[in-house]
Amino acid sequence: MAITQMFPGGMSAKRFLAEQRVFGTFSLNLTLCEELRSKWFEAYPECVKHLECDQCSTDEESGKPLFMSKTLTGRIRGNCSRNEAANSKFQGLSADGGKRAVWRLYRENFHIINYIHDEFIFLMKEDDQLTENVRRAEEIMIAEMRVVIPDVVIKVESALMRRWNKKAKSKMENGKLTIWEETA
Repeated sequence: MAITQMFPGGMSAKRFLAEQRVFGTFSLNLTLCEELRSKWFEAYPECVKHLECDQCSTDEESGKPLFMSKTLTGRIRGNCSRNEAANSKFQGLSADGGKRAVWRLYRENFHIINYIHDEFIFLMKEDDQLTENVRRAEEIMIAEMRVVIPDVVIKVESALMRRWNKKAKSKMENGKLTIWEETA
């Protein structure tokens, strides 16, 4: 197993050892886990900064520390675990860009059925403007995400379908988007 996969979200060596014992994946001891964790941080020093979080309070029932994080957009998430706070720094940016896109799409009269993590589901008329409307929605989504993370390449892939399916792919015919149909 690659070291990069060993300590998700900054898991401690002690916790990693406990997890691997549950799954029976490795024959490790705490000393080896601590060494592997140290090597992971040596290989990926940027993770040290990423995993830094400010403790904001203590849970009254469990006595566990609670943390907060602040995204680059200024949104604050408090009273969460250290790993939740660390992950919010980048996952929060994705959510912020998505929320900006939802608001702008709504203001431009797109009929949004659902937005789940990184996926929009729209209701659109099957008319001559369909491809242009889809392209306009893509432009808006990309523009709003670029406001939040301007240094990251943003891509959007759209597929037209009558019934939502995670397998759907973009399908073009004569320069126009066409309906993707699942084949048996």
